[in-house]
Amino acid sequence: MKKTVITLSVLIFSTSFCMAQNIRDVQDKQKQEQQAIEKQKQAAEEKKRQEVKAQKEREAQTLKEHLEEINRRYDNAIESAKKNFNLKNYAQAKQDYLTAIELKPENAPLFKDKIAEIDKLAAKKAIEDAKKENERLYEQAIFSAKKEFELKQYAQAKKNYQTALQLKPQNADFINLEIKKIDDAIAEQKKQDEEKEREKQYQTYIALAEKNVKSQQYVQAKYDYQSALKLKPENANYINQEIAKLDDLILIQQEQQRKQKEQFQKQQKQEQNKAKFKKVIKIVGIVAVVAAVVIYVAVHGEVESVE
Repeated sequence: MKKTVITLSVLIFSTSFCMAQNIRDVQDKQKQEQQAIEKQKQAAEEKKRQEVKAQKEREAQTLKEHLEEINRRYDNAIESAKKNFNLKNYAQAKQDYLTAIELKPENAPLFKDKIAEIDKLAAKKAIEDAKKENERLYEQAIFSAKKEFELKQYAQAKKNYQTALQLKPQNADFINLEIKKIDDAIAEQKKQDEEKEREKQYQTYIALAEKNVKSQQYVQAKYDYQSALKLKPENANYINQEIAKLDDLILIQQEQQRKQKEQFQKQQKQEQNKAKFKKVIKIVGIVAVVAAVVIYVAVHGEVESVE
């Protein structure tokens, strides 16, 4: 009995021990699982922290690079502005300062006076440049006008002097004098051209007159000399002498023509008289023949009657 109790006690103890051991094993396993979950959670949080940190670092780097780029462009704009200002490229210098202000608006007050100075200098330079360009165009117009005048290209020369006058009205006295020279030259040129044309027509009429004299067309030759006289009255002595000769030749020619006409009329009358005479002769002949026939008939008729 005592042995059975001991055995039962040992069995219960053994069973309790096993159960306790099992519980501890379960608890250990749960603890390990919990620890594993905790480690995973910590690892995830650490990873997230690292990602956030990396993102911030990237953003910081990007911001740093952006600021560095702004600073670089800003410094370049300021340097370019100073360079262009020294070179009197005021428009570009102002644009460079405006670019710098756009990059760093907080520095705008630093350049307010400089930009105002540039505007003032740019306006002054624009006036000076306009004067220089005006002077250049004036000198060019005067040079061209003088050259064209020498080449007798008067219309173009006058046009260039008028351009010069618009550029520098204060030089009106000098320019108007040059324009007057051109107008005088144009008038002289026109006069010479008209004289050449008059001389050409004059020589044409003289040549025609001489040709008509040779062909004895005296009336037409006289007309040609008269036309030449209208063109050059200063040659009246010579032309009137030729006309006087023609008048004599015309009278002689007219007399010859009159005599020729009379001779022709006389010959024509003689021919007409000859024709009339022939006609009369013909008629007389016919009458004679008829008379002879009548006589013959009469004579022979009487003879036949007697017989």
